[in-house]
Amino acid sequence: VVRENGGYAIDWLTGASERVTGYTADELMAMRCWGALVIEEDRALFGEQVIGLKPGESGSCEIRLRHKDGSIRWLACCAEGVVWPGSLNRLRTYGGLVDITGRKSAEAALLESERLLRESQVTAGLGSYLLDVGTGIWRSSAVLDTLFGIDENYLHDVEAWAALIHPDDREMMVAYFRDEVVGQCRRFDKEYRIVRHDTGETRWVHGHGRLELDANGRALAMYGTIQDITERRRVEDALRESEVRYRAIFESSRDALLLADGASGMLIDANAAAQVLTGRTLDELRRLHQSELHPPEDEQLSRASFERDRVAPSINLH
Repeated sequence: VVRENGGYAIDWLTGASERVTGYTADELMAMRCWGALVIEEDRALFGEQVIGLKPGESGSCEIRLRHKDGSIRWLACCAEGVVWPGSLNRLRTYGGLVDITGRKSAEAALLESERLLRESQVTAGLGSYLLDVGTGIWRSSAVLDTLFGIDENYLHDVEAWAALIHPDDREMMVAYFRDEVVGQCRRFDKEYRIVRHDTGETRWVHGHGRLELDANGRALAMYGTIQDITERRRVEDALRESEVRYRAIFESSRDALLLADGASGMLIDANAAAQVLTGRTLDELRRLHQSELHPPEDEQLSRASFERDRVAPSINLH
């Protein structure tokens, strides 16, 4: 591009310019400066790094250009400003363009994939890590650091990881990692408690890890995930407590209580009072359909009624 008295003119260009822009050489020459194709948001950068260069200056940038077909193309540009021989008022800009649209699309797809991964990890409370077994140093994702309540200033080594483990689980987990995972080259798969470094809150986590071994079968590295399972453990604990309360009520009741499978009608449980009332052991009762507890003349009616009104498992009182 030749610059003279504030104006521009394209001095020469290669055939590749036609492929990059979609315009013929004659069309581009008539524009006098292909900068007219640069999208508005990138024109300031184009002016600074390409068309506005002074003699002896060079520049490079990545800008977007509107192709003749209306699509947006990414270009890598490089340019150098020189003085036209014999004229200080006439400047020439030499440069080149490379279509990097494919690379930019791949970069955008990668960034989107990483964003989705981060969001899914945050939603699932799932962090990832990579441990150098030899040095004991591990690298972690931002989600894992948040889960542990640490930041980049916290020492990321095995001893520091052990310090995050709940005191009641620490000895067990250190021995598990040392003797079973590293010592026997097994996968890491364990649920344990941690104490968050920043808040002191106790959380349940489930750690997974797979070892990378050298040619001699020695552990080199381990990479894996750690997931916050606190809510799941709370639900499981609540269910266990509920089951204990249910069993206590069920077994201690003076009324005869029997539990039948809602799909088949077969008895699956009976308390002591029901066993006394029926004169049958629990094993004997479990071989019966609930309708068989009725008098013979009512058994068929009871079975038909059950089939018609089949619902979820329920407790029948007798």
